[in-house]
Amino acid sequence: MAHFESIHIDLWDVIEHGNYIPLDDQLNEIPRTSWTDAQRQSYRSAKQKWDKLALTYEGSPQVKCNKLNLLTYKYELFTMEDGEDIQAIFGRFQTILIELCCLNRIFVNYDNIDKILRSLSRKWRPQVIPLKTMKNLDSMSIEELIGTLKIQEQELQQDERFKKAINIGTPSDDESNDEGSDEDDQLAFISRKKRNMWKKRNESN
Repeated sequence: MAHFESIHIDLWDVIEHGNYIPLDDQLNEIPRTSWTDAQRQSYRSAKQKWDKLALTYEGSPQVKCNKLNLLTYKYELFTMEDGEDIQAIFGRFQTILIELCCLNRIFVNYDNIDKILRSLSRKWRPQVIPLKTMKNLDSMSIEELIGTLKIQEQELQQDERFKKAINIGTPSDDESNDEGSDEDDQLAFISRKKRNMWKKRNESN
């Protein structure tokens, strides 16, 4: 539907209602209330073809209802999969939103933002908390959120490389515990630094 409307606003009406327009002797359009039986039959024939086409590709009302229920269920239980990056999770989420939109089910922007943040895995918690406290979160678009998460994804990858570097060559359990404590301190410091950064950015907005 959106494709046809982008070409011309009246094109979808032509597809749905047909382009059959009976004219009088002066080539003026005849109002539908004045159509003859033959003219009405011609219109019904075109309309029936469209209805059959719509039923074939869109399904019956019951099929649409089942699809809607399934997609809503997938939306409500949407979560990040193991090994999935931000671009992949965004692609899956957008697919669900588009299919829901085709069935006239649209969630408000804030719900979509909140759903994405809630779907992220546990390791994302230090990044999610500052984002949720932002004053302008409800006005942020999904694209802006994904761009922000991609930057934080790079930071997480750097943190993971840092953790691996610390764990390499541990000589003893005692030293391992000491280094583990240092690692926790470093991660806590990174988390606090990120929170402060987002707080300052939020206050400036």
